[in-house]
Amino acid sequence: MNRTLGMLPLLAALALGGCSKELTAGGFGEVSTVATDEDNNPSTARYALLPGVGEQSVPLATVEGAVEMSMDVSLVSESGVALPITGGAAAVEVEIGTSARVPLGTEVVPVGLYPAVRLSFHEVGAEVQGLVLGGTVFAGTVTVDLGQDGLEVEFPVPVNVREDEDATVVLHLHSMTWLSLAQLLSSIPPGAVVSSDAFREAIEVTAESSS
Repeated sequence: MNRTLGMLPLLAALALGGCSKELTAGGFGEVSTVATDEDNNPSTARYALLPGVGEQSVPLATVEGAVEMSMDVSLVSESGVALPITGGAAAVEVEIGTSARVPLGTEVVPVGLYPAVRLSFHEVGAEVQGLVLGGTVFAGTVTVDLGQDGLEVEFPVPVNVREDEDATVVLHLHSMTWLSLAQLLSSIPPGAVVSSDAFREAIEVTAESSS
């Protein structure tokens, strides 16, 4: 009963979008959302390199810290209706460089093929140590400048929701890609800022199923 009541707002959104018959005829399936910072690209390794040492440069220190976010994740139907799958704004902390998958939320939605995933970021920042910015090793807070209205990004990643399979939406943060582009601020305590464009271009979304 509770599960059915919990889906009433979702069904209302589908009806208003004119796609309730399109998606609800086959039942419901479960979709989970997770975030990770695993990065298999060696060019974005978690090391702080001081410039100007030549080809013999060696890692000075491992970059440590965590990314903190407040965000919503939605599936987008073919008719453009957004179905939230995080149960509201999810506050999450992801360790830099971790291969662990940090849960953002799980939701039951009508089965069907959703052609896109929409991310709405309200806050993004990181507390770091050992990050080289402007030729010096930085320790402090890096903030992503999302503007007054936050940042909305839509990925054309199809998510196929079925009754007999669990679907998972994976947010890959690739944090070292955008953290390395931060600009130092003349502030006390020390701070740095990353543009929303740099953040948006670095992150990635993929979809998986249990089959």
